[in-house]
Amino acid sequence: MIATIRSNEPINEGRQVAESTMTAILGRMSGYTGRALKWDWAMNSAKLDLSPPTLAFGDLPERPVAIPGVRKLI
Repeated sequence: MIATIRSNEPINEGRQVAESTMTAILGRMSGYTGRALKWDWAMNSAKLDLSPPTLAFGDLPERPVAIPGVRKLI
């Protein structure tokens, strides 16, 4: 990192950050459902949407608590 700063070359860690975030999401999905998941399935077939229903300021509705083995995998 110091060498790139001294040589004025930019560091692009976008892929590493994106893969790290996806790994955390995959772990969350596995923990909430109690199932083993594969990276390819999560990237290509999963329909999970983690965004709020509306993008507005204010209070958000409470989501139901996930119970491993009971919550369905989408």
